[in-house]
Amino acid sequence: MSIFEDLNKAKWNFITLSISIFSYFYLSHISDEFVERFGSKVHISNLFVDGYLSSTMQILGLIFITIVLFCITIFIAWQLLSITSVVQIIISVVFICLTFSLGAVPFFGTLLLLIIVGALLVFLANES
Repeated sequence: MSIFEDLNKAKWNFITLSISIFSYFYLSHISDEFVERFGSKVHISNLFVDGYLSSTMQILGLIFITIVLFCITIFIAWQLLSITSVVQIIISVVFICLTFSLGAVPFFGTLLLLIIVGALLVFLANES
């Protein structure tokens, strides 16, 4: 199989890969703005700051969408199994790891804090 046949076979998967990469860079930009505005530390007091929770949920949603797009890219590339698709899989896995590391602090920490506070409120409401 020539390189042109290989590229032709995987050409449509470049669309999902490019949308995924664009989504990652947009996420990175939004995340940087968030950290500049609110800081990178997770505090309970941040939950009461105007715009903190909505921005966090927006970024968590974008993290989820970005990871799903990369997973779709991997799935399509796995079905094609060509040299180009293997490169697409490697690129997607690298960007999934980068997306998880980008969301580690403060976004996943805030989500965990929200779950803990929510569970505590439900527990206290059930006890009274």
